[in-house]
Amino acid sequence: LTGSPLGEFARFVFPSVFGLLAISSASVIDAIFIGNFVGATALASVSLTMPLIAFVFGLLIMISLGGTVVAGKLLGEGNTDEASNIFSKTGLVLVLMMLTLSIVTLIVPEAISIALGARGPTVAMSSEYIWVSAWFFPAYGIALLFNQFARVDGRPDMAFYGMIGLTLTNIVLDYVMIVRLEWGLSGAALATGLAYVFNAAIVLLHYFGP
Repeated sequence: LTGSPLGEFARFVFPSVFGLLAISSASVIDAIFIGNFVGATALASVSLTMPLIAFVFGLLIMISLGGTVVAGKLLGEGNTDEASNIFSKTGLVLVLMMLTLSIVTLIVPEAISIALGARGPTVAMSSEYIWVSAWFFPAYGIALLFNQFARVDGRPDMAFYGMIGLTLTNIVLDYVMIVRLEWGLSGAALATGLAYVFNAAIVLLHYFGP
């Protein structure tokens, strides 16, 4: 209400855009590591799992962004207590939803892989990647929750730092787990999951402030 509209627009837009570019580049680097050090079949297997990952993130974005819209309106009205309640409820829904998806995926990873189109050797590889990734679905949810609500709380820079941290951590862990330790697709999925945990840890610092 008091700042320059253009200045406020830039303060929120640029961190969001550069953060998305950072995450997109990390996906490309993932593919480079897998294609070069695990093989073409492994890269094809990971590609087959993308509809599941997109579905998971689609749910997370839908719930977290919906929560921030309501919380932002309440913050604008000066109702910080109710905005905090929305944050808590959104977090609870996300965690319960991701725990449910994790349990289902951990029980039937092979069936999910086949449903996604895996055949022959790609079934085992897709199942391996899905199974390891499923352990981190709640971490994906918490990271997205922290990022989106930090933005609505006036700290888009924290979300940006979290995304940069995620990207750099993912690259380093990809190198360690895929190239050095030769853990294959399990290493790739583990690297991504741990990178999201690190992202959540960075943005969590915002919530210890006023």
